[in-house]
Amino acid sequence: MPLYKIPLKNHLDTVVIEPEAYEHFSKGYYAEIKLLENLRRHSSGYAVFQRSTGKGKTETIYLHKVIAEKWIVKPTNVKGSLVVTFHDGNPLNLRFENIIWRTRSYVARRSDKTHGRSGFKGVHIDGNRFVATIYMNSDPSSRITLGRFDTAEEASEAYKKARREMFGIDD
Repeated sequence: MPLYKIPLKNHLDTVVIEPEAYEHFSKGYYAEIKLLENLRRHSSGYAVFQRSTGKGKTETIYLHKVIAEKWIVKPTNVKGSLVVTFHDGNPLNLRFENIIWRTRSYVARRSDKTHGRSGFKGVHIDGNRFVATIYMNSDPSSRITLGRFDTAEEASEAYKKARREMFGIDD
């Protein structure tokens, strides 16, 4: 059966879903609220349905989360909380084969985002020095201080080296 491409109300992109998911969202409560006809692209890039339920409350349904909960096997032998990610990085490609559960720590280790005033991931400023730190998992007590450096760039290099050695992540 072919995949379904669902247009978004506020964007030119479309969401791609499997026939089973299309059928699921076409009946019952989801049909009643017209979920598939009212999908929007959230500022985070995800396909969402939102509506006011009165008294200042908003109902938000993230399509990728519903699909993952229903069709994607959630690992049970992991520590830490799990989030839904996408093999190809596209949060609008909701084919079952593209959706995967990952730990928050796994996602954070692979993030390219810079953090704090230093401008580098894994680096913070302490007085007039730059401190490189890395975490073994999402537990704050798993922090390892890699050293204090004169420049943010030196601290960042120490962080990247540790990330490569500990997790096999190469920038």
